[in-house]
Amino acid sequence: MHTIEKDIKTYLAQTKNFLICDSKLKKIITAEIEESIYEYAENNGISDIGQIYEHFGSPEETAKTYLGQADPKKLKKAVSTNRIIMTALIIALLMLAVFLMAVFIDAHIDFRGYGIEYPAVEITEDLLTEPF
Repeated sequence: MHTIEKDIKTYLAQTKNFLICDSKLKKIITAEIEESIYEYAENNGISDIGQIYEHFGSPEETAKTYLGQADPKKLKKAVSTNRIIMTALIIALLMLAVFLMAVFIDAHIDFRGYGIEYPAVEITEDLLTEPF
């Protein structure tokens, strides 16, 4: 039975690759598939992975079957939640970029393009009265 368990694990890994949904739902569906396969294997004395393929189909077919049975509201909610999070993150990053640009432009204007806060030469009355 050791080789059949290894074959079932491989089958489950392949099936998991075909599940296109969020990780939470993927874990739930994978657990359901695993439970169904092991239950079928125990009840029918399965000794060959070919019998699993005959009963459940290819990993891709199994994934499609279980995804078809999944609650569409859960799938839609997971996708819309991810979309909302990504949109909010992008907006926050854009706002940060605009803020930083405004700060740098303001600093550039205040220093007239230079990073000097005081005059390089001290201006005295002597310098002002001497002709050039």
